Amino acid sequence: MATKDTQPSTSVPSEKALLEQKSAEKKSAEKTADKKVRAKAPSEPGKLENARVFFEESRVELKKVTWPTKKEIRVTTFAVLIMVTVMSIFLGTLDLFLVKVVEAITSIGS
Repeated sequence: MATKDTQPSTSVPSEKALLEQKSAEKKSAEKTADKKVRAKAPSEPGKLENARVFFEESRVELKKVTWPTKKEIRVTTFAVLIMVTVMSIFLGTLDLFLVKVVEAITSIGS
């Protein structure tokens, strides 16, 4: 007669063993990452070094900028001046109108 095995022939790790293994792997990875950070991290740079790095990075970024042409500058400047003039006239007229309205209201009671 053949007997049935109640346990599978391959060994399956328990949940607890898997969690312990993952925890150990995580700790090992953290230690490795921590060592890399410490190895790469130089001593704290001074203010002068920080300023130098800032200006170098700024210069690199300024090279990436697409600057407007002289024609674009003239056109947009003209548009701004026209809008400022139009809005000044509009707001000045509105102010005069509201002053007249307020004078009319306050003179009624006198």
